[in-house]
Amino acid sequence: MVLNYASLLEKESGSTAARVSALLDNLESSIAKMSERGQIARADKSIAVGIYRHQLLENGLHEYLRAKLASVPGYFNNEYAEKHKPPLRFILCRSPEYLAPYRTLLEMLLQNGCDPNRSHGKETPWTRCLKVYCRAKPLCDFFAALDTGIFEVYLQHGADPNALLDAEDCQGQTVQIPAWFEFFRVAPHVKGESQQAYERVLDVLLGDISSPHTSRHCDTDSSVPCELCQHNFQLARPMAIPDTLPDEGEFLFRVFEKAVVRTRRNQCAFDTCWFTECLSRINKDIENKLLLKTLEQGRINPRKRLLEEELQSHKIIKTI
Repeated sequence: MVLNYASLLEKESGSTAARVSALLDNLESSIAKMSERGQIARADKSIAVGIYRHQLLENGLHEYLRAKLASVPGYFNNEYAEKHKPPLRFILCRSPEYLAPYRTLLEMLLQNGCDPNRSHGKETPWTRCLKVYCRAKPLCDFFAALDTGIFEVYLQHGADPNALLDAEDCQGQTVQIPAWFEFFRVAPHVKGESQQAYERVLDVLLGDISSPHTSRHCDTDSSVPCELCQHNFQLARPMAIPDTLPDEGEFLFRVFEKAVVRTRRNQCAFDTCWFTECLSRINKDIENKLLLKTLEQGRINPRKRLLEEELQSHKIIKTI
């Protein structure tokens, strides 16, 4: 109740805001002292203070938290955040209409040392973000996060495009796919004004999909598949492509072209994709255009010339 009132009053200017800040400081100090005296059952000081600070997040005390994050290094580095509720995950609990005010707070959390790639159980804040928004039904939450810049903020602060997520393939089996591919799977449903923002994020994601630590090449003499083969791009394909597209598929062509260009750095990644088959269902001319484009790029770059024969024989086309 006190924090609810504080949230309302902190928006006031001058002495009122200052008094609210002093009140919140005193509350934290009191909680710490009560914990030290054993007045809070089964909670040491770090846990008790951590719970209080998380409550500040939940009650939307943005101005107070901005000041604390700017002045207190590691403000959320406590046992409660470490073991129970990382502050970055809290942002994912916000409804789409409330995301915009949290972008600045998200930036400050990341700048303050919150790691988007730190594991909490089987997930990281970054992979959880992708699961929450890219798999939202309907996708209005995804577009709210996209238009607000949530994905870009994560990437600007080191979120890993190659981080692995569990996903269910078309046969109901659990497979692992990289973060960039999770984002890519939404492409057929992106329309209108959101397309520019989508391509901007995808460009960043595709910028490092062949990092050696996550994307080693297949050894053709080995029976062990490489990590990109294990991602199984064929089975973990995007959601169903709509029958009609407002731009006759040109947006998808641009998006698929970006992915083809980047995955060609890795032979098996390219071979296990299904880009041309998906495009052929939309517009045969676009499929042919993509094939010609990839052939041209292979001629320009001698390192990729060996892929031309596979393109010409249509080995890259997989049955969906």
